[in-house]
Amino acid sequence: MTGWFLAILLAGSPTPDVQSIPAAEFVSKVESQVQAGSLLVSAGDCLAVKTFTGSPYTHVAIVVPREGRLFVYDSTSGRGVRCQTLANYLGWLGTHDMLILNPQTPLSEARVAALTRHLDGELGRPYAVLHHLTGERCEGVHCAEYLTDAFVAAELLKVRSAPKVSPASLVEGLTRGSLYAEAGRFQKIEPVVAPANTGSWCGDCWAETKSCSAWCWTKVKGLVLCQ
Repeated sequence: MTGWFLAILLAGSPTPDVQSIPAAEFVSKVESQVQAGSLLVSAGDCLAVKTFTGSPYTHVAIVVPREGRLFVYDSTSGRGVRCQTLANYLGWLGTHDMLILNPQTPLSEARVAALTRHLDGELGRPYAVLHHLTGERCEGVHCAEYLTDAFVAAELLKVRSAPKVSPASLVEGLTRGSLYAEAGRFQKIEPVVAPANTGSWCGDCWAETKSCSAWCWTKVKGLVLCQ
């Protein structure tokens, strides 16, 4: 039970020094802060990850530039290993707090190429996280394991067991080793949209009920299903 109480406590713990950015400006703000190899570390709702790791960080992704555009690679529940534009990734992330970590020294072209080769080679692989507890490899791969393997392939890290690396321990290892440094903590602020006024009491109540139910289901998926 201690783990669940810890997870609930972490879920409600505020992240210090978070910059709140309006949704219309969020993508451009993040674009101005990242570079090749930047990590996007988010504090989502997933209680399972928070319980296993004892940290508010639940997900980590990496930024790679290609032909003048920024792409994000990650592995996530229900989707597996994927690559998408930075703008699409930030849209998927929603309003969760996000920490940006940048390389202390810009990565060389050779390192970026090695990272990208590994990241591309894993596309489509399924997601799995329970093997984080055992440290054994399996068909699936979780987000921190995926990126750790990429860092090893680029000769940036050496680790004993990539499956046991969590988003929090990856952050700790990279920052303590002076390989990466924090570039800021950000949160997207979405405009508040009130339910449409239908002109009738019953209609307004039904609209508010649908809105509340949709929000509750979204939170349940994040907390329990980690989606």
